[in-house]
Amino acid sequence: MDLAYVFGLSKQQLSDWVNEKRPVPTPLKFRMLQLIDFPHTEEFAPIFVDPAEHAALVHKDRKAIADLKATRR
Repeated sequence: MDLAYVFGLSKQQLSDWVNEKRPVPTPLKFRMLQLIDFPHTEEFAPIFVDPAEHAALVHKDRKAIADLKATRR
């Protein structure tokens, strides 16, 4: 459910991905990789996604993670 909160997903979307009913969209895969500091993500993401939009969304994701952590304290 934390993924649903951070990425603004519905429970159904998350369930479909977990149960392999639908693939995770490529832009979201790159956002996830960026958040876990996967090597070379920043180099390859621009091939598949708009760099400015990607950077803005990753920033939003990091804020959502911080908000989630703050509510759990």
